[in-house]
Amino acid sequence: MFLTECWQKKIIVQDCKKENFIKVGENLKLVDMDASVYYSDNLFLNACVRMYLFLHERDNPQLKKLQRSAVNNFNLPELEGAREFINEIFSNIIFAESKKAFKDMTINKFSDLEYEIYNAKTLPHLEDLFFSKIKENLYLFDIQISDIFLNENNDFEPRSIAIGYKSLLPLEEKISLLIKTCAQDVQTIEANIKHIVRQLSYPNSFYEVVVSIDTKQGDFARQFTDNADLKKLIDIVENLQQKHVIDRFIIYDADETIRTNKEWFNIKTSQTHSTTNIPISSQLYAFEKCEGDYVLQMDSDVLIGRLDINHSFLADMISEVKKNKNVLFVGFNIYNKESKAYFGFENGGFVPEVRMGLFDKRRLFSVRPLPNSVDENLKLQLTWYRSLEKLQKDNGFCSIRGGDKRSFYIHPQNYRKTNAYSWINILDRVEQGYIPNLQFGEFDCNGSFYD
Repeated sequence: MFLTECWQKKIIVQDCKKENFIKVGENLKLVDMDASVYYSDNLFLNACVRMYLFLHERDNPQLKKLQRSAVNNFNLPELEGAREFINEIFSNIIFAESKKAFKDMTINKFSDLEYEIYNAKTLPHLEDLFFSKIKENLYLFDIQISDIFLNENNDFEPRSIAIGYKSLLPLEEKISLLIKTCAQDVQTIEANIKHIVRQLSYPNSFYEVVVSIDTKQGDFARQFTDNADLKKLIDIVENLQQKHVIDRFIIYDADETIRTNKEWFNIKTSQTHSTTNIPISSQLYAFEKCEGDYVLQMDSDVLIGRLDINHSFLADMISEVKKNKNVLFVGFNIYNKESKAYFGFENGGFVPEVRMGLFDKRRLFSVRPLPNSVDENLKLQLTWYRSLEKLQKDNGFCSIRGGDKRSFYIHPQNYRKTNAYSWINILDRVEQGYIPNLQFGEFDCNGSFYD
């Protein structure tokens, strides 16, 4: 505390010797003010070093010489612990200067939240707590701290930490959240999945969160990396299941290919991908394995923004399906300046939004088999979504787009994913709502890294 007071009073102790101090209780008192000089940051730092030597080398006959040498040489062996000593001094200074702010730091609970109180030792890992509470239908909305003290490690530590939650509102319908991924996504898949679950889990809860893994390990359509690693990706996804971020994951069973293709297209083939190398069977297999009445399916790379976390995008999308018996798919909205009524009800509407869209499982399955054909290698000519687009135009069904601007997604082009650092930084900016106006009305991510 003595050096803290010196800093506050802007006093520099030039001559650290016993005669200039007396001890009163637990406090050290400076009694010879003639030993002081004008204050500067460098002089104060030198005074701290001299005080350190005084405390640790007071019986050394070379103390004066050491104190003079230390002014220009912090590498003296006698100064081995000086860095920690000085860090402790400045921690105490910052703490003392912050006391007024700390006194104003009280816990004021919001009436619409329910709270749990922790201290630093009982607080679980915050991210793990966030995702585990979603499984209890609670969404973390508020963190407050109070009663700050300086602990034994010179860290500021609150004695009380209040975590506030809002209850998730389950819808009448069971909704599966399905995230589709492959070995190419291994570098960022953990961040991608956490982003999706975090952004979509309020205000309504999902019946289940499922990850579908395509087992292809090379020769990808739109390949953006040479570092695909299926085993590592599976390990990461399995860890996310253990941490309650997701409920389960589906690894495509190649033995199901012939059956899957037969049921969906009435075509007998063991080929899992289209003529353009787009995965088909693994995604349709995942649709089958989802247990919800509705499935909100998406690619794992989508960037999701929420201008209003209270917006029930699920209620909006399901309402459109229920009101219109010919709607097979509702696309998740893109970033728009204004909200738009859903559109695309005529002439088959749009191609189903494979990157992010919702469907009624029973309705979609009822229109099978979908129109398709194979090439000379028995590979399917149409992807499942292009096949569905053809059925829509031929049979009066449709897939629609539009909706409330408050919830949206942005699709990152593959060239943006070659550098994981850049990709995750863009993801973070979208999550925080820092999006340039040139993104309005665009599916693909617009602008440069610096926009």
